[in-house]
Amino acid sequence: MKGYWRYSPVLLLCLVVAVCGKSDPAQPDRIDSVTLVWEAPAASADGSPVDDLAGYRVLYGRTSPLAPENSVSRDVGIVTTWTVRDLEPGVYYFTVLAIDTRGNVSEPAVEVSVELPER
Repeated sequence: MKGYWRYSPVLLLCLVVAVCGKSDPAQPDRIDSVTLVWEAPAASADGSPVDDLAGYRVLYGRTSPLAPENSVSRDVGIVTTWTVRDLEPGVYYFTVLAIDTRGNVSEPAVEVSVELPER
């Protein structure tokens, strides 16, 4: 059942875009990672506490709005921060969905974008 949670996780893009962890002497300042941070859902559709959260799904891609056919999907477990690595320069869009133990998926959080500069 789509939209199980009344409160969709709120996706907040970290203010700091992580610096590349690669040891490439030719591009020491290249930025190729984005760290996402979000809040857990506060209540189920009926207003009861969320006690059956199974995890989160992060979607990202280069086309907005994100959809399964134009994005990468990663189930990231029960965490509220996740880093997308090895990105090429350009604009990327991100969102997150909550999944309960029965497989119900929330509506996506508000989509955010970031531009990784050329170096």
